[in-house]
Amino acid sequence: MHNRYVVDELKKLGAIFVEELDEVPDGVPVVFSAHGVPKAVPHKAEERGLEYLDATCPLVSKVHRQAERQTEAGRHIISSAMPIIPRSSAHSARSMKAG
Repeated sequence: MHNRYVVDELKKLGAIFVEELDEVPDGVPVVFSAHGVPKAVPHKAEERGLEYLDATCPLVSKVHRQAERQTEAGRHIISSAMPIIPRSSAHSARSMKAG
């Protein structure tokens, strides 16, 4: 999240922010970032029996679907986002066929 006020408020309410699903203890609900996550992340959460909410922004989801369609059509995707930005890694992972 980019909004420091929202992050701080969620932390006050007990939310814990992690980078990897492996950091989430068993039995704890998970909310996926508005930036989206690679397809393997919800699958891994399901395998672990974690309840999750996919809070991916609808516009981000639209970009993911478009990237998947273009990749399936044999086209290459060029991302101009910085690789350290969570949404760019989600875009990349979702547009890969193995994603």
